[in-house]
Amino acid sequence: MLNSDLILVRHGENEIDFNKENRLLTLSEEGIKQAKKVRDILEGKIDVVISSTSLRSMLTALLIAPDKNIICDNNLLECGWGNKMHDGSETDLESFIRVKTVFEKYMNLYPDKRILMVFHGSLMKLAQNYIENKSFDYERDSVDNCDTIFYSKEGTKKYIKVAEQTAFKKNNH
Repeated sequence: MLNSDLILVRHGENEIDFNKENRLLTLSEEGIKQAKKVRDILEGKIDVVISSTSLRSMLTALLIAPDKNIICDNNLLECGWGNKMHDGSETDLESFIRVKTVFEKYMNLYPDKRILMVFHGSLMKLAQNYIENKSFDYERDSVDNCDTIFYSKEGTKKYIKVAEQTAFKKNNH
């Protein structure tokens, strides 16, 4: 099903600021550390970087791949949270279809590449369901900040929690 290697990363921990619009929240100090851990694990082995247009996702992508151009895509914004494109009126099935469309677009544009995608936890769960050929409503555990999931086009999967990311580095040389 995959014609590219995909690396999915949930954005780093964001600041708490009730006076800011959600998509404008930046990373906390911990979020910066989390993104740098992922950068050290991936060691620059990324061809293409795609990010949600939320500030915290773009900053996470920039910290992980500082030498790459970042393609920002509104279709990777999470549902709700007052953003204009996806205002919460979207059903889970519609979100699933949106995620599927985004993934197919970039795999077609960048076949045989290693694609990093930085976005949000709820959409990341839907992306896993799409990639693993599960139904859109297949239940998954929550995705923590900077959790990283690597899907190879050969069909292997590695799910790395921030605390376990050292193991990812040792197993992926």
